[in-house]
Amino acid sequence: MNGSKTTNDSPSTPPCRKQISEDTGPESSLAALQSVAPYFRIKKALSDTIVDQVTSAVKNWRQVGSKMKMSKTELDAFSEAFEGNA
Repeated sequence: MNGSKTTNDSPSTPPCRKQISEDTGPESSLAALQSVAPYFRIKKALSDTIVDQVTSAVKNWRQVGSKMKMSKTELDAFSEAFEGNA
């Protein structure tokens, strides 16, 4: 490792458990994720399409969870994963 911190300095963004790359460190954002797409031979247009598809697929996650009888506490525990920073 490059000696970078393993925690995020921003109190509003929880640290990743795994680093996306040494360049982004523990940052958990779509920008950090998309910055490494070229390493996987994924072009920007395809990366944008993938993000749009996943965003669309999970946009009603809270309603689906409610229909599955998840409690508010359980739903709130997942909120950062689905509603976190973009």
